[in-house]
Amino acid sequence: MYHKVGLPAGAFPVFDKITANGPGTLEAYAVLKQGAKRGHDAGFDIMWNYEKFLVDGTGTPVSRYASTASPLEAEADIRKLLGLY
Repeated sequence: MYHKVGLPAGAFPVFDKITANGPGTLEAYAVLKQGAKRGHDAGFDIMWNYEKFLVDGTGTPVSRYASTASPLEAEADIRKLLGLY
């Protein structure tokens, strides 16, 4: 059975729209796009929502995955970063 849960006003803050490509790109996205490799796509625009980036423990971008990629496709890269391979 579904129960509606009441939340206080302002429980989920609304953030401004950010820019991921072109002039005014948020610095975090510029760093991710330059550092994370996905084949030959380093530096290329983010094509769609849910594009994924893998970042190591020092904050360095390691890999980039298309929005259509399953999160499970990153498993081998994550295991490598954790030293499990």
